Amino acid sequence: WRIMDQGCELLLEFRTCTETLDITACILPKSIEFWNSIELYACQLLLPSMKEYKSCFVNARNRQCAMQ
Repeated sequence: WRIMDQGCELLLEFRTCTETLDITACILPKSIEFWNSIELYACQLLLPSMKEYKSCFVNARNRQCAMQ
């Protein structure tokens, strides 16, 4: 969790620092483009859901538990 949380925090910090700048001429590294493209899904939807419903995700991975 810690590494993913750090990635989300870094992206938020990056956006905060650059939101008022005109960076259209700047070429972003692929790693930042990657985080930009999945930030909404991963940082705002997926990770919070996984943390909140951790027991459900654990059961889904357990083949002995029937999930419907």
